[in-house]
Amino acid sequence: VVTAGAGTHALGATVTSVTSASLAPPMLIVSLNSQLRVCRAIREAGVFRISFLSDRQEDVARAFSGRIPSCERFGVGDWDMDEPGGPLLRSALAWVLCRLTRTVPCGSHNLLLGLAEEVPPGAGAPLLYRHGRYI
Repeated sequence: VVTAGAGTHALGATVTSVTSASLAPPMLIVSLNSQLRVCRAIREAGVFRISFLSDRQEDVARAFSGRIPSCERFGVGDWDMDEPGGPLLRSALAWVLCRLTRTVPCGSHNLLLGLAEEVPPGAGAPLLYRHGRYI
């Protein structure tokens, strides 16, 4: 789940892919539909957070995939809404705080290139998505 903003201005979306772009410096690529409000918020703020979900957080993934209204999404899961860089899912498997370094238009989406600034350690089994379903 990619998030940006804080408090009542927080936004987020489930993404199906986060790609490593570089190890030195540590950079990640996230692809987001350019029409999503969270995409615009990231471009404006210049910072975003990626929360990697555990195999027990399918409900969070579904909530942020657009199945429920934006204003209700953060009601699913244990979120710290006032973290700099975007809401923090306390129970996430892991999370990364990224500084936006570049946006590349790519058809209906934008590729967001982020410099990883904080990467705390995590452990557990990840939530995976394959052939149209969570596994």
